Amino acid sequence: MPNKLITVFDTDLNFWEANPQFKIALSFKDLYKKDRSKNKKDSSMMMWFIALTTDIASTFYNLPEEERYEVIGEDYMDNIYYYKNHINTLKPLIDDYIRCTTTVIDRHLLQWDKSLEDRTKFLSTVKYDLENFDKLDKMNANTAGVFNNLKKIKDDLAKDESGAGETKGGYKESLNDDGSI
Repeated sequence: MPNKLITVFDTDLNFWEANPQFKIALSFKDLYKKDRSKNKKDSSMMMWFIALTTDIASTFYNLPEEERYEVIGEDYMDNIYYYKNHINTLKPLIDDYIRCTTTVIDRHLLQWDKSLEDRTKFLSTVKYDLENFDKLDKMNANTAGVFNNLKKIKDDLAKDESGAGETKGGYKESLNDDGSI
């Protein structure tokens, strides 16, 4: 799924040296130019924060969004509220990062992921009682269907990107060739 602009998530490296393409455009360019810290360390750490919390290829991506910000904020930036304290600076950088590192389909899938996360959070706050049990049962059943559709789309995209199922010369395999019968 990801464009793989970032191939190594080694926070011991200076982000700008490991990923120099980010220095030249969008909000990254301004962040880089305005940083007066030695070796651009402050902006490098901010960019690593963004990569670790936002990149689909990050080890931490599967944590719920708010938890990602808190975990990386606390463990990498030494401030659990790092995201909340720097949201005005981080938001445009995160938006640009997503635009640069994802495809249109990836962005759509990211929105589905967020919607499912919000749906789960919402359902966990609603009390199950005689007045709403039927609605909650239907919503839970629908959530499973949405999740299965999303999983199938992601699996199909991963298969397309890996080239699995492609044949030499581009011909289409028969049902017998691909083991279906």
